[in-house]
Order: sequence, then structure tokens, then C-alpha cells
Amino acid sequence: MMTYELPGQKQRLVFTHRVLKHLFQQRQIKRKQSETGGQLFATITPQIVVVVAATGPHTRDLRKRFSFIPYKRRLTKEIHGYFAKGLHYVGDWHTHPQKTPKPSWLDLKSMKECYVKSNHELDHFILVIIGNSTGNEWIWVGLINRIQTMDLSTAEKIMNNKAHLYR
Repeated sequence: MMTYELPGQKQRLVFTHRVLKHLFQQRQIKRKQSETGGQLFATITPQIVVVVAATGPHTRDLRKRFSFIPYKRRLTKEIHGYFAKGLHYVGDWHTHPQKTPKPSWLDLKSMKECYVKSNHELDHFILVIIGNSTGNEWIWVGLINRIQTMDLSTAEKIMNNKAHLYR
């Protein structure tokens, strides 16, 4: 598991081992491999947000070396399906072909627009970018809302992720 204390809140963000393993396996490690991505779903209490599911990739997504556009109809279907199971949509993830991933301006703009247009009661959405490193820098995690982006990758993790666990 990977756990973060959310700055300015009395809440933790936790990624389960199963989710981390799925994300780690999607890294763009081959030279011509395309970006891919999906959605994140979680259980939410006042004390903890536990990301228990990561969807994608899907065959109808538009995937290129340096871009990823999900199939919109699938996104809505997933959100309704997971909500029926008691899970909430909390954000998105996708890969970048770089060792230490960082979101592009377009990634941040898209996630901010998603936050603003969505019907929810969350303080922020989660954006995860997966790089191709096998070290601890393989994942970037951020919180985004209409006002700010918070880089959790630079925040102190309670329990550090160990990439070798996911091979």
C-alpha cells in the first residue's frame, strides 16, 4: 500500500496493493508503446480515502506514444457501475513515457475541467501519472480542484511505495 497524509486535512489517501500493481504494470517501458489510462474509484470516510479500483486500458481508447484519449461512453458507464457497488469516482490515471513522470499543462487543465463539470461533493480529484522507472519515482500523485494543484509526490509519504513489489 501507499499512504499519504492529505495536507491541511485530517484525512489520508491510500492506494491498495492491487491498484498499485495494476498501475505499475501499465508503464510505457517499450520504445513504441502508447500511453494508456483509466479512472480511479475509492471508498470515502471522513478519515480515509482508499483507492480500491483502477480501470483501463480499454480497446476503444485513442492511444498514441504521447497522448491518451479515453472512450467517453465507457467512462460514464464505469462511474455508474462502480457507484452502484458503493465506490466513488475520485480521479484519473495515465502513463507518460518518462522516467520521473510529471503532469503536462494539458493534463492539469483537463483534470481541472473534469472537477468543475462533475457532479460531486469532493474537495479535489486525484490525478496519477505513471512513468517508466522501476525506482520509487515511477508514480506522480496530485490533488486538483478548481483553484489549485497539490503535488503529493513531494509530500511525505507515511508508507513508501516499493516498486519491486509489483514486478
